[in-house]
Amino acid sequence: MAKGRSQLQRAIPTFVCSECLNIERMTEERGCGNCGSNFEKMVAIWLPDTNYTKKLKNGTEKRLGSHDCPSCDGHNSLTILGSRAASLTSVVIAQLFSSVFNEDKKLLAPTPSPRSATSPSRSS
Repeated sequence: MAKGRSQLQRAIPTFVCSECLNIERMTEERGCGNCGSNFEKMVAIWLPDTNYTKKLKNGTEKRLGSHDCPSCDGHNSLTILGSRAASLTSVVIAQLFSSVFNEDKKLLAPTPSPRSATSPSRSS
């Protein structure tokens, strides 16, 4: 990403509401425009534009997104804000199992029993 574009993105501060995850750009301190939380609940963030256009062999263009951090050049280090638990768990497991630092690739994943803990046990 061009340096000027990065500086332009940082010119107007961007905040995310810690209550409802609403993202807003604001030039003055105010509460969340979505849920009404006060300014203390707003967290300053940098929201980089990591989208780019790739020209295909047939001449058409395809819009893609990169998960590489343009600030520190961290490869595949960005995630999507507001992801559901299952999506984040999937990403964490993939990162864990692809790490060269994990020599013992085991995963303990507790799941709910088919029979609820409150139901009476059957005796044979």
